[in-house]
Amino acid sequence: MNEKIENEFFKPSELKAITSYLIVNFLLGSVVLIFIASIITLFNKDYSFIQLFELAAISVEDIGNVSSDQQYMYYNLNTYTNLICYLLGFIVVCLFMRNHLLDDFSKLKKRPIYFGVFMLIGAILFYIISILVSYGIDQLVGVSNNQSLIEGMILNGGAVAIFFAVVVFAPMVEELIYRKAIFNLLEKKHISI
Repeated sequence: MNEKIENEFFKPSELKAITSYLIVNFLLGSVVLIFIASIITLFNKDYSFIQLFELAAISVEDIGNVSSDQQYMYYNLNTYTNLICYLLGFIVVCLFMRNHLLDDFSKLKKRPIYFGVFMLIGAILFYIISILVSYGIDQLVGVSNNQSLIEGMILNGGAVAIFFAVVVFAPMVEELIYRKAIFNLLEKKHISI
C-alpha cells in the first residue's frame, strides 16, 4: 500500500510540475541562499553567516556603496543561489513532465533534420530579436536591475554558472511549465488560447 502511495506521488502531472516550480522558485530560494551562506562561512572566515545574509539583502542599486570584496561575495551568493534553484527546478519539473519529454524526444527522432533546422533558425532569430529588444529597452529606460545583476555575476567569476542557470536550465524549465503544463491544463478545461 505504501509503495502505491509513493508511486502515485511521482506520477507525471502538469499541476504537480507547476506547483513544484512555484515552490522551488519562491520558497526554496531562501533556503538555498541560507545553505550557500553556510557553506561559504565554513571556508571563508572573513564573513560571518549574519554578514553574508545582510549582504544578500542589499539591492542592486546599492551594491556600489560596499567594498569590492563585498561586491564579489554579493554576486557569488546570487550566482550560486540562482544556479542551484534553477537546477532543482529543472530536476523536479522534468520528473513531473517526463511523459511530455519522452513524447517530444520520440517526435525529434522521427524528423531530426527538420527539428534541427527549426531549432537553429529559431535560436538565431531569438538571439537577434533579444539583442534588438534589449537595445531598445536600454535606449528608452536604461539598464534594468536584472541586467545589472547578471552583468555583475558574470564579471565576478560566475560566467559558467550563470550560463547554465540562465541559458540552459531556465529556458527549459519555463518552456515545460508555460508551453506544456499550463497550456495542457487550459486545454483540459477547454479554454482556447
